[in-house]
Amino acid sequence: MKRFADWGFDENPVSEDPEEAFDDLVDELQSLSLGDLGDKLDDICDDPKLYALLCEGFGEGDLANVKMSAGAEAIPVQRLIPLQREIGLDNSLKFPLQSDCSTYFDSPVTIVAPIVTYNGMFIVDGHHRWSQLYMVNPDASISAINFSYGDQNPLRILRNFQGAIAVAEGEVPSQVVGLADVYSMSEDQIRAYVEQNITDTCVNGLCDLVGLSQKDEVVEYIVANAMDMKSYAIPYGDAPERKDMPQTTDKAIDVAEEGQTNI
Repeated sequence: MKRFADWGFDENPVSEDPEEAFDDLVDELQSLSLGDLGDKLDDICDDPKLYALLCEGFGEGDLANVKMSAGAEAIPVQRLIPLQREIGLDNSLKFPLQSDCSTYFDSPVTIVAPIVTYNGMFIVDGHHRWSQLYMVNPDASISAINFSYGDQNPLRILRNFQGAIAVAEGEVPSQVVGLADVYSMSEDQIRAYVEQNITDTCVNGLCDLVGLSQKDEVVEYIVANAMDMKSYAIPYGDAPERKDMPQTTDKAIDVAEEGQTNI
């Protein structure tokens, strides 16, 4: 983690009082919406002096004052609540509908990498890995890196992770937008998508794994799971759009665990 001296500054680059300068920066960040926060953090990362100041509040920075514990957990998919307002149908089902679905019946299930969760209940990153599993095997548990931090508003945790990502990566990456959102689609629309995209490989796999006997039954099984997800896994409160969600990396997870500041 870079300190002021690493940037060639003898003292705080913004003020003679590092804590005062940092508090001013935090006050400004806390006044922004989650969407505006990402843009502001990008601007900060482009300014070496401000970036050095931000680093003092995250990871091993001297001004980090929030500690979260993190550990590997297997969490039932039906327990998890999305912190993202939109879930793409194609992002959820494109791969399963072309596979034999056997990996979705492991214990626990890891899709590419563990998702990131907060307090064993809220999804911070990995919404489409979670929705994939929910629609194929809703009785499964998913591998997660779970962060615990008292009883905070989970939207606060999203903000903290954006800060950790900015410090770790030197930017806040933008998300792909324009998804066909499951939560705004009808049952008939979901069924039409599944019927159009399902392969024999998927049909045969799920027939063996779930005890079904034909394509129509497999289609209705997936559609029923999608409708259950829509009904019971409702996005939290004022959950943001996908474009404003954090995209965690291994480095950002390390920074968040080492320490951070509420922004």
